[in-house]
Amino acid sequence: EDSKTRHIFAAYFIFIFLSSITGDTTILVASIKYDAIKLHKVIVIIIRYIAGCDLAVSLFVVLPRITFLIANEWVLGDLRVCNFLCGIHYFLTPLGFLNICQMVGFKLLILKNPLRAASWGSKRAMISCAITTLATLVLPITEILVNNKIYFDRKIYKCNFDFKSKSSKFAREFLSVFLALPSCSVILATIGLLIIA
Repeated sequence: EDSKTRHIFAAYFIFIFLSSITGDTTILVASIKYDAIKLHKVIVIIIRYIAGCDLAVSLFVVLPRITFLIANEWVLGDLRVCNFLCGIHYFLTPLGFLNICQMVGFKLLILKNPLRAASWGSKRAMISCAITTLATLVLPITEILVNNKIYFDRKIYKCNFDFKSKSSKFAREFLSVFLALPSCSVILATIGLLIIA
């Protein structure tokens, strides 16, 4: 394996890690401590969830890649740690995506029904984010039940499920549908936002 390529990837992931930690921490401090984000309460809560999810991705997905790239070997313990990190990755990545989807949907609803939306509090956003979080747990649980073969992939520098197995076909199709529907809803909501605005 080319050490120059490995160093370039390490520098890239270190930049991603540092910028993510800085940006997400700034968003969380600005919105919680200083109440600096002056948007609808629902949108601010969802922005906090997105920042928290991105912060977790930095710690549980990006940081292990950095350690591998620097050490050029898996140094974070046995395969159980790899299993945990793989499950976390397949939970957090779609969760961040789905939080962005629900933020776009709430923006459309707020613009479409401004009088009704004025009474919406942060509790509504927290319930919506909790439902999204619980729904997203289906992805790693399904993959672990259907395809429990996890290995460290040296090509992409992370723990991954063995998607080549026949038992993984169902999980791949489920994941595709699970993420395709919100993608379509974001496109439709964005078109709706452009029409209303």
